[in-house]
Amino acid sequence: AQGARAITELVRNALADPAFSISFTADNVVAAASGDVGWTTGTFTLHQTSQTTHRPETITGRYVTTYRRTGGAWLAVHDINTPEPAMPPY
Repeated sequence: AQGARAITELVRNALADPAFSISFTADNVVAAASGDVGWTTGTFTLHQTSQTTHRPETITGRYVTTYRRTGGAWLAVHDINTPEPAMPPY
């Protein structure tokens, strides 16, 4: 989602889903020598209700988030995630 309105709607819908939970595990955390830019990479696990089947589903994948230090606080500037590919049928 892009833009405040779209992100707000995405979060509102996710929080309304009784199956919703998300967790992140960072495997790399880096801050630039300048102290004003950093990033994390890692994995995520998302539990939600499928919009297609209306049944609970679990999605796992990887993420990269970049941060900028502004006024002493680290603010997320970009967040990119990608689900892991589904396993092929046997």
